[in-house]
Amino acid sequence: MGTDFNELRAKALEVLSSKKTIDHVWGNDVKRLIEELSVHQIELEFQNEELIRAQNEIQKTSDQYAELFNDAPIGYIIIDKTRTIVTVNDTFCRFAKRERTDLVGNPIDRYISPLHQDSFYHFFRLLKTINCPSHVEIRMQFPYGTEAYVSVDGIYQKDSDLYRLTVSDISLQKKLEERLRLETEKAIKNETYFRQIVERSSDIFYYQNITTKLFDYISPTVSNILGYSQDECLDMTLKNRLSLILPQYRDIFLNIGDELIEAENEGKTYVVHELEMYSKTNQRRWIRGSYTLVKDSFDRPYQIMGTLQDITNNKQYERFLLQAKSEAE
Repeated sequence: MGTDFNELRAKALEVLSSKKTIDHVWGNDVKRLIEELSVHQIELEFQNEELIRAQNEIQKTSDQYAELFNDAPIGYIIIDKTRTIVTVNDTFCRFAKRERTDLVGNPIDRYISPLHQDSFYHFFRLLKTINCPSHVEIRMQFPYGTEAYVSVDGIYQKDSDLYRLTVSDISLQKKLEERLRLETEKAIKNETYFRQIVERSSDIFYYQNITTKLFDYISPTVSNILGYSQDECLDMTLKNRLSLILPQYRDIFLNIGDELIEAENEGKTYVVHELEMYSKTNQRRWIRGSYTLVKDSFDRPYQIMGTLQDITNNKQYERFLLQAKSEAE
């Protein structure tokens, strides 16, 4: 209480002194008794006012707590040691599509999927054992087909022997996680299948960063055509790569990214070039390259995918035919 006894008594004496004085015909004892009773009466009036004010403050705080409890963005459940629901907030009622009276007094296990009963039981026991907040993800189900994955955080309150739980709907998150899992599995299978095809191919297949012009990946076939291993190619600097290309073809290599962007504006999806390169043993090899852009989820190009085919024998045969034709004429 905000005002102590001495302050109340002082106020009471002040009020009493302003009232009409007691007739002097009364004896001193009687007058003293009446004064004490008057002071006590005024003290009680002040105490009553203090009590009313304190009760109003308590009621205001209680109303605010109830409002916070019921209108919170997440569900609240309070259960007892038998896992019976003591109370729930309005948010959880809306989530469950049930009235509070339909939920209170029922065991919470009734609304937990059979597949997750054990998980919740261990979570419940852990709350009291470790006496600190804990977490579990379970699937809840309610009459009329309402089902959802939820994230449950809880804490045990020893003084009341109650368990306070917060419940958040994570169904969308779980759907996205499952979709990501399936897409990842599919991508892994496709990548494995793709790599098997690429690594069995006689052509070189590679991904090149569009900005740095360095390899992000190159197939093992490069060793058969140019004599360099995968690791040697991946470790090459731009200067090293340019040194493998005959000077008259280096601008083609350097400008392939810009050419692909221009080609795309014209409705083309790839470009093809023929150029000469040096192998690791300094032999010249004719290469036909087919190039296309790889884009990210924002439709921005970030890689060049290239396929390189060794056409040295074809070129030699072409020269042989041209020479034979020339000699025949």
